[in-house]
Amino acid sequence: MSQQGTAVQINELTEAELMKRARELAELAWKHWDETEATRRIPRVVIDALFDSGLLRLGTSRRMGGLEGHPLTIVEVGRELSRGSAALGWLYGLTVGHQWYLSFMSDRFQEEVRDSKPGLIVDSLVPAGQAEPADGGFLLSGHWKFVSGVEWCSWAGLAVVAKLPGRTEPEPLVMFVPADQLKIEDTWHTVGLRGTASNEIKLDRVFVPLHRIFALARFAADGKPQGEVSEPGTLYKLPFMAMAAIQLCYPALGAAQRALEEYAAWTKKRVRAYEHTAAKEAPYSQMTLADATVKWDAARALLLQYVRDAWEAAEAGRQALSQEERARMFGQRSFITRTCAELTNQLFLDSGAMSLFETSAMQALWRDVNAASMHMVLSRGDALTSLGRTQMGLPGHHFA
Repeated sequence: MSQQGTAVQINELTEAELMKRARELAELAWKHWDETEATRRIPRVVIDALFDSGLLRLGTSRRMGGLEGHPLTIVEVGRELSRGSAALGWLYGLTVGHQWYLSFMSDRFQEEVRDSKPGLIVDSLVPAGQAEPADGGFLLSGHWKFVSGVEWCSWAGLAVVAKLPGRTEPEPLVMFVPADQLKIEDTWHTVGLRGTASNEIKLDRVFVPLHRIFALARFAADGKPQGEVSEPGTLYKLPFMAMAAIQLCYPALGAAQRALEEYAAWTKKRVRAYEHTAAKEAPYSQMTLADATVKWDAARALLLQYVRDAWEAAEAGRQALSQEERARMFGQRSFITRTCAELTNQLFLDSGAMSLFETSAMQALWRDVNAASMHMVLSRGDALTSLGRTQMGLPGHHFA
């Protein structure tokens, strides 16, 4: 299915239909969880279904053929996808987030993305390359790690520090390269999020024209579009980090939800060794499930309130939040993911030794939720330190 064809179809989708597609896709991914673990990548049948679903266009403007979805819909779709596969939710979130910030780039590049073959939009935002000035652009070289979903991408944004024409100082830039120019190294041998195939990229003097370059750090600071058109919708007035980083929260939330379901299903039929008693009758098992459930409810409620707060700030024209507001949201993102990891850890520990086997889905969920909580923009130490500093009138962390 072409990207243009998908865009035409999704323009008429209701929120109920989007959630239905997300649930169906999640169940498809869940049926293949063991294959995902064994091959260290989401099966192609699931990736193709993701492309065909239209869900990747939720962050794209209607002007460019997207759905321009409400962020509450974006995160709820992501949570549902993550119930089937944390890796699937992770890849969905990154592409939706990238499609969102592409709306602040040049129209020419947005049209190239719209008209290219279906694929993920991936990136690596740690500057790890060199850019040599060339006529009309740069020659890009370097080695970038943690490029989630790179083997299914259509474009990869790669960070570098360079000086654009007309600027007085070098600055962090993201340069977008089409998939057919990427050299991928298969290095993703990890404990969790195996299905993301977050491999590495090497480039040697690949030409990147100026219209495919975005001053992301500058945009994160001032929120000003760098393209020819400023999108009028509220979605494109959201504070940058609030919108970009939330895409990394719901994979843990969705996978933790599945862990609750798996624990309940297993405990209802489990017979405890030696005592030969039903595990479901054990008070500790009941308390473990109840405690994990209310913690999950709290994490989800905070996620939804986070989104509402960001939306209200956008509607009020407060795209540039105060340092303390940003630090508070950083702390909330960290709390959401860390809470999901902690409750999943408890479920895993009370599941019994059978959950240690690779044939148990519980151990895969346990690994994935912990892995999804380790991203640097979700760091508990940085988040809480940043919030505490701003509350004391000191500067916060730059990831806030």
